[in-house]
Amino acid sequence: MSLMRRFKGTDLGLGIVAVAVNVLLVTGVIMVTGGGPDNATAASPAASPTATESATTARPAPTTTPVSPTLRSLATVRQPVTLAVLGDGTGDEEGEWVTALGMLLGSSHRVTVHNLDASDPTRYADDLTYGRTGPAFTIWNGSRRGVTADYAVTRLPFLVPVRPDAVLLSYGRHDTAGTIGARLDTVLSTVRRTWPGTSVSVVLQAPERDDVSKAVRDAAQAWAKKRALSTVDVAAALRRAGDPNRFVSLVDPPSVNQLGGRFWALAVYRALGGVAPDPVATPPAPRSSSLPSASAQATPAPSTTTRATPSRPVTPPRPRYTPPTVPTTVPEPPTGTPTPTATSTPTATSSTSAVPTTTTTTAPTTTSSPTTDPSAVVAP
Repeated sequence: MSLMRRFKGTDLGLGIVAVAVNVLLVTGVIMVTGGGPDNATAASPAASPTATESATTARPAPTTTPVSPTLRSLATVRQPVTLAVLGDGTGDEEGEWVTALGMLLGSSHRVTVHNLDASDPTRYADDLTYGRTGPAFTIWNGSRRGVTADYAVTRLPFLVPVRPDAVLLSYGRHDTAGTIGARLDTVLSTVRRTWPGTSVSVVLQAPERDDVSKAVRDAAQAWAKKRALSTVDVAAALRRAGDPNRFVSLVDPPSVNQLGGRFWALAVYRALGGVAPDPVATPPAPRSSSLPSASAQATPAPSTTTRATPSRPVTPPRPRYTPPTVPTTVPEPPTGTPTPTATSTPTATSSTSAVPTTTTTTAPTTTSSPTTDPSAVVAP
């Protein structure tokens, strides 16, 4: 019995020793690897780098440069589009090429054009809208009369308050061939810094009278080619349409007339991917509607001489006054009275053919003889 108790006591002692050894081993491992319970908790994320990398790979961070539609698809893409135009006085007014472009886009979009106020360039005028169906198409027209190519550098946040999908640079009327490149560089760098990745294109403007600004346009084209920017060659489009001089405005020579603005807008519209026929000049009103025709002018109206010559004699109107009847027998003059001459006695023929005034004056004279002496009248 005592032997069995001895074995049980030995087993219990060995078990306690084994537990103590295990506790010491675990404590030693923890102290060696982490330095304590708090450090072990803090280091637990670092102990699983694979899990962190997997989570990062599964959810990539969004890109900071949004991808805009290309210039060639702006007129056909079925999503809202914003276009910025930075230019000079060739497109600053209603009726010029920017608003004419809005009219073309209105065939398939709901277009809103923002033009600067002509009297106050620090604000935009009332919106112009075109079209009733389709996606929205917004044009911020930062064109201003009399400005150079670097006008938008310090005004870009005001001129274009939202990020555009594309920017058109249309300058040259107030620049020179030697200055336009450096000025366009400042605008391009400002646009790139403000809206990275936005499409930028250069408009090669329509010719002026006798194409006096050709050197400036060529310099802008060379600058765009060096910067790998696309161009919209409006000058070439107008040359294909006919003599460029006929598109120059007579009122505002640096600009183009209404027909030239429509051709300019069409060139840009086609560069945006749009399809439309060439504009046709509105024919003048037919001359026959306001002026007589050539045949009518060749037939003069009858003259007064022709109308005054009748085909038969004109009978003068008979007088309403009837003279008193004059006796055909001349009475014997009384003794001592001179015999009247034949000229003083009117006949029936003379009284009939005489002018009414003559008959009136002679009738009293003729009848005065019988009334002077009634007894002198001879009874029949």
